Amino acid sequence: LGKPLERDDWTPVDPVPTLVISDEITLEHPQREDAEALVTRLNETDEFHRFMTSVPYPYSLFDAERWLSRSVGQT
Repeated sequence: LGKPLERDDWTPVDPVPTLVISDEITLEHPQREDAEALVTRLNETDEFHRFMTSVPYPYSLFDAERWLSRSVGQT
């Protein structure tokens, strides 16, 4: 079945369209400017990290910037 993916094996996917779910919720492709908000949200509780073990806790600005650079790519 192949080897499990390592953190450095991750490759970015094509950007997703913006989806408006409701007046309060909009899903859009991440931007480099989202780094600080990402750190804040992912460190609000350790609950998220219990289920997403590949996400470091505590989550640092370095982690966010590295993930965003891969996710956003050269766009």
